[in-house]
Amino acid sequence: MEENIDIDRLRHSAAHVLAMAAQRLFPDTKIGVGPVTDDGYYYDFEFPHQITVEDLRLLEAEMNDIILADLPFTQIVVSKEEGFDILLKRGQIFKAELLREIPAAEVSFYRTGEEFIDLCRGPHLDSTSQIGAIKLLSLTDTFWQGDSSRPAMQRVMGTAFPDKESLNEYLTKKDQIASRDFRQLAKHLQLNLGGESNVTYTPGGTMAFQQIREVITRSYKEQEFQEVLAPPVINLGQMQSGVNSYYSHKNRSYKELPISIYTFNRNELADAHQIAEHDYRSISTLVCKTFFSINEKYNQLQHTIHAAVNALESLRLDYTANLHVGDLEDEYLAQISELLQRKGVPQKHIVDPETNGVYIEFCGKDSLDRNWVFARCHFQESEFKYVSRLGDMENVFTFSSEWIVENLLAFFIEDQEGLLPIWLAPTQVRIIPISEEHYDFAEKAEKSLVEAGFRCEVDARSETMQARIRHAELLRIPVIAIIGEKEQSSNAVSLRLRQEKEVGMVALDSLVETIVELYS
Repeated sequence: MEENIDIDRLRHSAAHVLAMAAQRLFPDTKIGVGPVTDDGYYYDFEFPHQITVEDLRLLEAEMNDIILADLPFTQIVVSKEEGFDILLKRGQIFKAELLREIPAAEVSFYRTGEEFIDLCRGPHLDSTSQIGAIKLLSLTDTFWQGDSSRPAMQRVMGTAFPDKESLNEYLTKKDQIASRDFRQLAKHLQLNLGGESNVTYTPGGTMAFQQIREVITRSYKEQEFQEVLAPPVINLGQMQSGVNSYYSHKNRSYKELPISIYTFNRNELADAHQIAEHDYRSISTLVCKTFFSINEKYNQLQHTIHAAVNALESLRLDYTANLHVGDLEDEYLAQISELLQRKGVPQKHIVDPETNGVYIEFCGKDSLDRNWVFARCHFQESEFKYVSRLGDMENVFTFSSEWIVENLLAFFIEDQEGLLPIWLAPTQVRIIPISEEHYDFAEKAEKSLVEAGFRCEVDARSETMQARIRHAELLRIPVIAIIGEKEQSSNAVSLRLRQEKEVGMVALDSLVETIVELYS
């Protein structure tokens, strides 16, 4: 735990050094917020003029000079009035806005050396020389407070570690992550046409996309959820508007409950930060929601949790459940926790005083130890009403689940660097006949595999056998079946798995069984 606190303090101090360097190099720079992140820090700036990526090298060099100067970090506590005086004399209007929101009569500032001072609660290291190794990573456009109606700013992202070795390990891992970027891999694997905004999926990508969606919806249909069509939204915060409007379009009686519905939307995001978070402007959301009375609470919790867990299991994901709740003594937390425990789901309870009801994140890690959120669920007493058996207007309880299909597809693509699990691969088996004499036998093999439920195709293009094998390998097709004279005369195929794993000759009669065993 101490190590985590130390690294946060180190990065917080590095963020202040970044702000100091920015003001040295670009006088009159106005600074915004500069928090620590999971693997580094950032600072938002309004520079006198737009800076470029090339300027990051200058900023980084200036930061290293400040680190070498061994400047002390010193906390000073002043009255709120003095705080405004400090900030406004320096033209720091954004920090002054933050100061207005602080209710305390006295506020904390931190000074770096004698030159730089910033509104900050701390804590910080004793000196800049303790920071270690720093690296500036990126420059992006943003807005003050994330609001597109407020002033435009630029965000400088960076990281810091106690030593150069740790920094280099991080940068190596970052390069690995970049090489797995699903936007690039999806285009390379011919799953979509690429692009930075709205994306067109190929037939293969559409198949993979639909596989994920169908696995999830199947689990909810088994629990008697019904589909409704709803209009698209432009903000992920509104993505339950369709199912909510279906419930609230008329007065509801206890006789109608429970109501379990789901909707699938292609949401056109307008907020720049949401687009950046999800990499695409168009996001496909699957929202599943149950409305029920308090008398049906336990049964409906069973049904909805079963649907969510069954979907995760059907997607073959390793996951845990993070349960956010306002009070650990909450009776609903105990019931939900018990239901998850019965399903064998590892769980962690997190106290968040602002949480209404119980909020669940189903999370997992990929092969690079990165956290992913697979689904978000929320149980609460809502403001929607129904007429009870006694004729009273009562609040209805809801349990909602939200799935973002692109996020799940991105996980599967990035986890194994494009090696999609065989159940998700658009083409599971590609058959390569060496010459025209082997086409009929190739089609016979294809028919047997298709009848067994495999997605299979014959590559009969007029390319060399090696070129066609190489093409299948580049697309990460799980199974390649090669047919030549020897295979045809033996009523067999030569089987090869992706990543150049040779299996050898397999009789056509046992081909299906062999593939199932290899990928079980």
